[in-house]
Amino acid sequence: MPVLPPNVSERSFNKALNAFADIVGKEWVFSSEEDLKGYLDPFAPSDPMDHAASAAIAPTTVEQIQDILAVAREHGIPLWPVSCGKNHGYGGAAPRLKGSIVLDLKRMNRIIEVNETLGYAVVEPGVSFFELYEYIEQRGIKLWMSPPAPGWGSVMGNALDRGIGYTAYGENTAEVCGMEVVLANGDIMRTGMGAMTNGSTWHLYKYGFGPSWDQVFMQSNFGIVTRIGIWLMPEPEATASISITVPNAEDLPRIIDTIRPLRIGQTLNSAVVVANAIRRLASSGTRAQYYDGDGPMPEELVAQIMKDKGWNYWEVTVSLFDDADVIDGRLKKIESAFKQIPGTTFEARRWKRGEPVENSAKPRPHLMAYQVINWRGGRGGHIGFAPIVAPVGEEATKIYGLMSKRVREYGFDYFGGFTFFKRHAIHTSLIIFDQDDPKMRQNAYDLFDSVVREAVDLGFAEYRSHVIWMDLIASEYDFNDHAVMRLNERFKDLIDPDGILAPGKQGIWPKSMRDDKSRKKI
Repeated sequence: MPVLPPNVSERSFNKALNAFADIVGKEWVFSSEEDLKGYLDPFAPSDPMDHAASAAIAPTTVEQIQDILAVAREHGIPLWPVSCGKNHGYGGAAPRLKGSIVLDLKRMNRIIEVNETLGYAVVEPGVSFFELYEYIEQRGIKLWMSPPAPGWGSVMGNALDRGIGYTAYGENTAEVCGMEVVLANGDIMRTGMGAMTNGSTWHLYKYGFGPSWDQVFMQSNFGIVTRIGIWLMPEPEATASISITVPNAEDLPRIIDTIRPLRIGQTLNSAVVVANAIRRLASSGTRAQYYDGDGPMPEELVAQIMKDKGWNYWEVTVSLFDDADVIDGRLKKIESAFKQIPGTTFEARRWKRGEPVENSAKPRPHLMAYQVINWRGGRGGHIGFAPIVAPVGEEATKIYGLMSKRVREYGFDYFGGFTFFKRHAIHTSLIIFDQDDPKMRQNAYDLFDSVVREAVDLGFAEYRSHVIWMDLIASEYDFNDHAVMRLNERFKDLIDPDGILAPGKQGIWPKSMRDDKSRKKI
């Protein structure tokens, strides 16, 4: 029997599907079991049918979205908008509420503008990092984008979910300037300077006049974003790619405290990644190459592998973007700071404009990051544990101590480290499992559920979430009896009174579903 939206009869559902077909064309309404497989969570740590869609619709215009919203309101059908649906490890295109219809925006893939003079692009939801990169390259535009790992997802979707890249413009959310949004009632609004009919600075100044709305539509279910402006980095005169290795796991606090002043002071002017030995091994091979036993790899074996490879335990990688003479000064300062940690190695590869770009630190979208999910063999999957951490050695050690201990208790290897920005770090740890091993998959689920709860006791919370744990993580933001959620719910009731846009996203439910505890995980 097909999955149906909650409280919607089969007759009403079929009537809605026919109406959707009239809007977008029958071939762009997907409701067969085979069609909907692509909208299941590809890395589900539990039964993927728990978040199965009832159908999917792929419009191409804002006008079609408006008409779809009208049908959804008429029949009380929840919609789950996705840009490309590639947010793997967080649910992919799967909706929070089982039976929702996925509003698949991948066909809205126009690159509306790339302005080299002012350094920005304007894109629709379906534009991938690959497509924007190719567009820029083919036209010889001297702007660099900041793709995540991997890079096949949506430029817009990544920014709206607060994703990251690895240039000096790597906080992609922070580089958004100006949105177009369709509200649940079909109304179209533009944020910032776009609120002017003939505004000429929509993608240059974020705030406009009065309250600024862009952040309201990030990680929310308050509207459907149909275009954004995003700032891109002008091609630098020079770059440097740095690799620093530090011998021992116990050196972590010194690494963190060495990075912090360099990052805050912008000597390090892009995201800094700290990766442990397992993370490095998984990037180029599988666990079976080193160990075929059950449970976590023995620590003495990991130590021997590192010795055989000539590796230190931690690797710090970062790219610099600046003028050539300035980069030279930066490198000296960075090397001098890290040499205070005994046993550290330092290597830098430099590039100047005019040299083959292959030698530069220019980020290119790729799929190499998916290599790591093969670590445990079989049909690989992962869950990302990524709480926000103060860039202070003592604080980082707390979350590292928790996760590195718990993964071993649940039979996993600690794959992790930290990614640093100007004032915060993200503890980036993957729980990698074999989806074909039911026990391992259940352990991965239980491990994440445990650490995300325990981390709160230490003062740390996730900044984004897999659809399964959205309610739990939202509940952890609990100051003044969850005042922020109470505000979110009041706004949801005002802007989407029918509750059709992404029910449950980020833990925000419409009034009609708010007390249904069976749908929540807290």
